[in-house]
Amino acid sequence: MHGNVCVSRHACFIDKYKKSKIKELRSFAKGLENGMDAVENAVAYDYSYGFVKGINSRLEMVKRTMYGKCIRELLEAKLCDMRQGKNG
Repeated sequence: MHGNVCVSRHACFIDKYKKSKIKELRSFAKGLENGMDAVENAVAYDYSYGFVKGINSRLEMVKRTMYGKCIRELLEAKLCDMRQGKNG
């Protein structure tokens, strides 16, 4: 299933559940509709951005641990350690 057939099935799914009596299904269908480009790309391609998400997660963790006690030099040192594979 590629191209228009796949898109057509997604559109049918979305249309069906946008009319659901269940609020969560309606919300899910609207979310799919809003992000249809991303949904189609996820189905069509084998690419993953997991690596980037991992880096962002580690950066967020560093930001949370450094909150309130951070000077620029300390943050830079922490990020350099993170780049070299050291955690802490």
